[in-house]
Amino acid sequence: MKISKRIIFFFLLISALSLNAEFNIQNLAINTTNDVLNDYLNFYSKENIFRLASVIGVAGVFANTSLDGNSQDYFQENIRKKSTDDFSKLIRDCGSGKITIPIYLAVTFGSEFAKETYFGSIINKWGKRTLRSYLVGVPVLLTFQRVLGGSRPYEFGSFWHLYNDDNAVSGHCFMGAIPFLSAAKMTDNIYLKSCFYFASTLTGLTRINDNKHFISQVILGWWIAYISSDAIDKTEFNKLHIIPSLIRENIGLSLNLNF
Repeated sequence: MKISKRIIFFFLLISALSLNAEFNIQNLAINTTNDVLNDYLNFYSKENIFRLASVIGVAGVFANTSLDGNSQDYFQENIRKKSTDDFSKLIRDCGSGKITIPIYLAVTFGSEFAKETYFGSIINKWGKRTLRSYLVGVPVLLTFQRVLGGSRPYEFGSFWHLYNDDNAVSGHCFMGAIPFLSAAKMTDNIYLKSCFYFASTLTGLTRINDNKHFISQVILGWWIAYISSDAIDKTEFNKLHIIPSLIRENIGLSLNLNF
């Protein structure tokens, strides 16, 4: 009899929870909810709305002129080769949420048990930043995909026709960029930061290589990912946190001041 991988996973998860008395899922849920609320406040700030509007303007110029089509034709005719196709096959799944999100959930949740260690703490913070970036960015991503109405290169072209299609923003680029952008925000090392920023663009490049998205659609996907990760970074460095808490079975508020 074959045993489902999901059954094994949940069995191991329950076992781990029973062995770790310090793990408090209620506190985790409260803290995460508070962080996500702050993330949304940071994401929908005046500064971010302006930044988002600016890049929509730039992408709109590419999408609604010949720039998108000409750039796509040049890439397909002069840059795309067997080597770029092989590279694309290697990393394109980094932008598939069906594959990556369960991995990030498992890594983040599992690292809760190793937060006292140096690497466990780093992985846990990175995982939480990544997942929270998805939470704040996905609604905007889905909205622009549908509202702008752009299509794939082999379909109806990049021109925006409201509600005509749902490919005006590259979801793969967005999904693949965020983990690297989250990592870039966590380091002060200029070389590591540069490497992470560069890596964040690779999934988007595979979409152009595979003729799945125009450059304007990749730009929008990457930029939404960037301002999403930036919103989470602002939450992390916000000095004052107001957190709901349970005090002797009563609901109260606690103030955390970070220096």
